[in-house]
Amino acid sequence: MNEYRGFFNICRRSLQLENVLQTGQAFRWVLDSESGWYTNTLKLYPLTPEFQIIRLKQNDSKLEYHLESSIKLESREIHNWIKQYFRMEVDVEKLCEEQWLPNDSTFKGKNLRGVRVLQQEPWETLISFICSSNNNIPRISQMCQKLSSHYGNLLNKHEFSNYYSFPTSEELCDRASVESLRSLGFGYRARYIIETAKLLVQQKKIVGIINDTEYFQYISNLYKNDYLQIREHLMGYSGVGPKVADCVCLMGFHMDDIVPIDVHIGRVAKRDYKFVASKKELAILRDTYSTMKLTKKKINYELELIRLMFKELWGPYAGWAEGILFFREISTPTTLAPISKESKKKRLFADTLYDPKNALKEPNRRQNKYIKTEV
Repeated sequence: MNEYRGFFNICRRSLQLENVLQTGQAFRWVLDSESGWYTNTLKLYPLTPEFQIIRLKQNDSKLEYHLESSIKLESREIHNWIKQYFRMEVDVEKLCEEQWLPNDSTFKGKNLRGVRVLQQEPWETLISFICSSNNNIPRISQMCQKLSSHYGNLLNKHEFSNYYSFPTSEELCDRASVESLRSLGFGYRARYIIETAKLLVQQKKIVGIINDTEYFQYISNLYKNDYLQIREHLMGYSGVGPKVADCVCLMGFHMDDIVPIDVHIGRVAKRDYKFVASKKELAILRDTYSTMKLTKKKINYELELIRLMFKELWGPYAGWAEGILFFREISTPTTLAPISKESKKKRLFADTLYDPKNALKEPNRRQNKYIKTEV
């Protein structure tokens, strides 16, 4: 293993690790509460399709990293990948000031708390949010960690920790079963995971693609990054409804304007934004989706109108706005991911161890105006 250590300057106002890594976006980061280091195994795509062991630690002015990699890398490449993972090119403060606040007074005086939307790998994001159905963050994290420790590949052994990759669709098909997943506590989600893995293996074989990540890139290119078509494709997987599909679109396909809506956010829309769905709007939406087999079957039209309302209100980074605005409502201390504490007993680390009339027609992605050149 090649080891790399370094840091770069960044303030908590722009990025706060605990408000990004523990709040229902990524589920396999584990915090050592004594040292302050977060650890995970991730694909450093596009640098390498293989999983590497990465640790992060933050103080008020800098972000430290410690990377164990199977390939040789330059410091510049590591820095760029970390910035890409946290989407540091997006200036959230400028977004709030220029895009959100002029259209929504709710953002007045809002503390952004260093919340960001991660740029994640779509396959792991898909399976993670299938696990999120009727679930909470600690339990989702445990499920994702179990998938890695039972069905992934061992990357390295340390004195108190073993480090594993997240299993591919082939590895789940070959090594897991509905029965074995149920014995690990996945319940009804076990069937969804196995059926999704089997379908993806078949789909990759048809187009001659082996890698899960590359297949979803192929899908994105096939549909020219069209949200409605990609969402329709994702809802073809077992256990995937509109909320899970939208989470994958936002975090796995990096569609920043997508606002995942559940019943909780629906209540907030009615309470704070006085949303009321008219019969005319519902009829227009039903007509719009009439040719989309899975969308018209699985969609809740009222929640879909709420999604479109927020997209219209908040603009091309509406998904980020939702994450920041509702951070405290959906990420209370009781729902945060588990905090680990190093002990003398050996533990598994599972790599160790959220589930508008003018907007009815999905517009093309608008040009990004909110790019910072440096962190």
